[in-house]
Amino acid sequence: MFVKKAGNIALLLKIGSAALSSRSTRKFYDRIAPVYDRMFVSHKIHCDTILKILDQSYAKKNRKISLLDLGCGTGLVSILASDRGFKVTGLDISFCSLRLLKKSRPQLAAIQAEAAVIPAADHSFDAVVCLGALRHFHCIEAVIAETSRVLTRDGIFIAGYFPPDAAGLIAIRQNILTTPLIRGYHRLTGTLGYLDRIDQSLEVEIEQQTARNFKTVYRENSGATKHLLVARHPLP
Repeated sequence: MFVKKAGNIALLLKIGSAALSSRSTRKFYDRIAPVYDRMFVSHKIHCDTILKILDQSYAKKNRKISLLDLGCGTGLVSILASDRGFKVTGLDISFCSLRLLKKSRPQLAAIQAEAAVIPAADHSFDAVVCLGALRHFHCIEAVIAETSRVLTRDGIFIAGYFPPDAAGLIAIRQNILTTPLIRGYHRLTGTLGYLDRIDQSLEVEIEQQTARNFKTVYRENSGATKHLLVARHPLP
């Protein structure tokens, strides 16, 4: 037990050191790529929920379903979806993360690019998923618009998880006591050079933008305290 706790502390120290010295979102994820999968093990439950939604949505399709994993990181969703038979493309700004993804699954397509300008043709994908990365994007409107553009007309967009945790690890629920703490966290990350929004307005903004770009938007529970946003049928 002590060894496990000591290992977790060491991982936290690596994450903290990267956060304090990176000066950009890309550099931060480049630096934590080697330990990402060991640190963020709680994301697995959201991956399972995403795959359940996708399996139910495309159970009757007799072809491979094309999936874009937006902000794929080292490929937790990408790898699981590929193993289930989806034709996966991973997109991320972190080259180091993409390199680890390709090392694990050489057959997967990997693109280093910004989510606000997806280098893909219109209607290229049946599904787009984005697990935890939306809190880092400066222009939610552009990302959702691009997501809608690259989806087929009966496509599905799954975003999560919500509410977001600080640094993807620490749950801070917004109320009169924690609001100053959240504002301070946003100022700190902004000073360090990257964006990590954890306020409740993030989800509201994403819901509003998806409602402008998709016919149907709803929530899907994922675990005991969190949920995903699901958007179907992008509008022309």
